[in-house]
Amino acid sequence: MKLFTSIKFICLFLQTTYVLKRSHPLRLLKEGHEHRLKKMNKVYELVEETSSRDAKRKLELILTEDVPKMGKRGDVVHVRKQIGRNKLLATGLAVYASPENRQMFQDRKISKKCELYVTCYKRFACFPQLLVAAPPHTITLPEEPVDRIGSYTFTVTVSLNSGYVHS
Repeated sequence: MKLFTSIKFICLFLQTTYVLKRSHPLRLLKEGHEHRLKKMNKVYELVEETSSRDAKRKLELILTEDVPKMGKRGDVVHVRKQIGRNKLLATGLAVYASPENRQMFQDRKISKKCELYVTCYKRFACFPQLLVAAPPHTITLPEEPVDRIGSYTFTVTVSLNSGYVHS
């Protein structure tokens, strides 16, 4: 005789948290005494059930690198928790969108727009600290007109006290 052959068991695990509040607050006790809970102190009210809240909410992350089909570095993205935790956070492609991280990436975006790239040789790296100014006649501009943003080469002739001249 076959019993229970058509019964299928379904086991579903949910991560649920309940936020509870006591209906009646505990009495104040004298120092050194322990609480003896009465029935009325064991009654709780449900404040919030987080399983429904967490299931609908997605993770808000800031990308630390360019991710194909998601966004560029510094973008705020909303992704499912599984993808966010396993693929983005674990590999370092994203960080949580906390107020501190938002401010840090905002500052980086602003500073990136304001950067000026200048290359120089090590032996002349101290000139900006010494406030050396080059008069216009020492600067030789390139032959082609400078009408666009880009990389141009020009020559500055500098005469040092030791008699060394560099062009």
